Amino acid sequence: MAGQDVSANLGGMLSQIGGAFAGAGQMGQGLMRPITMAFRPQLDANDPDSLRRQSEFFGKIGQAAQQKAFADQAIVVDKQQKAQRAQQGQAAIVKIQEAMTATMNDPTMSEELKQQRIATLQSAANEAATKFGLDPTQTMDIGREVQSGYNALETQRENLEAISRSNQRQIGTMALEAAANNPERFEQVKNDLNARGFGDIVRGYELGQEEYKAKMAEYSGKIQDNGQWTNEETALAEELGVSASELATWKSNPPRGRIALRQRSQSEAAKVRTAQAERTLADGVVKDLVPGVLRQLKREGSEWFDIFDKDVEDLADDVLSDEEALNDISALVRASGVKNPADVKEIILSELRKKDQSIWQKWGWAKNAVDSYNEGRGGKTINVDGKEVTIEEVTE
Repeated sequence: MAGQDVSANLGGMLSQIGGAFAGAGQMGQGLMRPITMAFRPQLDANDPDSLRRQSEFFGKIGQAAQQKAFADQAIVVDKQQKAQRAQQGQAAIVKIQEAMTATMNDPTMSEELKQQRIATLQSAANEAATKFGLDPTQTMDIGREVQSGYNALETQRENLEAISRSNQRQIGTMALEAAANNPERFEQVKNDLNARGFGDIVRGYELGQEEYKAKMAEYSGKIQDNGQWTNEETALAEELGVSASELATWKSNPPRGRIALRQRSQSEAAKVRTAQAERTLADGVVKDLVPGVLRQLKREGSEWFDIFDKDVEDLADDVLSDEEALNDISALVRASGVKNPADVKEIILSELRKKDQSIWQKWGWAKNAVDSYNEGRGGKTINVDGKEVTIEEVTE
């Protein structure tokens, strides 16, 4: 029938026709070719399947050279088209990755909306891999990879910012000390620090000064202006760590001894001021680090399926949203004396673990959010002498 490819039954048909012309000799053979070619399937040189049908056709009529030529051409066209489709697929996936990156970098978009958009784009990437014949493993995790890259950059930025603020705090403290004898300059430094969000440095410095003055007043009240050396002065000298031989020298010459005692008193009182400055700087480091590390955990701790329980993202957000909880964790970090983000992170994870404990976990029916988080970053939590320690896997 017209429009139908009848080449599939060509072998049997041609055998019958050939039998009919068998007695016609050379004339019969001449008539056979146009009849045979009338059954040739339509050709689309850009379609590998069409080229393969041509190859099969010529194979059935015994033309091996044509059969091979069309078979080879089908292979070439098939490879070209697969390469072209792969190239188109790669281009589509690149655009999807760019859209994912733009989504993560959009400061106006909420975290929830970002997650929804990334999930949609991930589905689009998977569909593109199927459509263009790409390896599905090539796209299955690009959403997480983009998020991980964004999270790593954000964490790096926050850590650098925390280090920068720590340096600015130290510079601010030194600037206050340098301007202490210049009231006008001192006021300028104070105003500048307050304007840049370092009012705690100013308050810490002023508190240190008050403690220094109070300590100096206490010491000065025990030192006489003249007269014989007193027992109270001896007790003060011993309190300040003056050696017995040095104290004997001071007693033998009270005027000079009192000058030395006042110098020693000033030196010891200055330690109070220095200690306060160090506490203020340490508190500032904690103040800058803890929220940043919690934000890092909030970014990294999101799980795809956490409908019925909380993940580290939720636990970190709970602390960030609760001033009392934030202060409690900050106090723990401050008391530990740690000053780098990695150690702060472990302290916070330890506290978040306590916030997610349940009876279901003891029975093995649920997993602690921190354990899930640690597994996600290639680590596991073990107990060492009653303390939870995270061991991260190292891959070559």
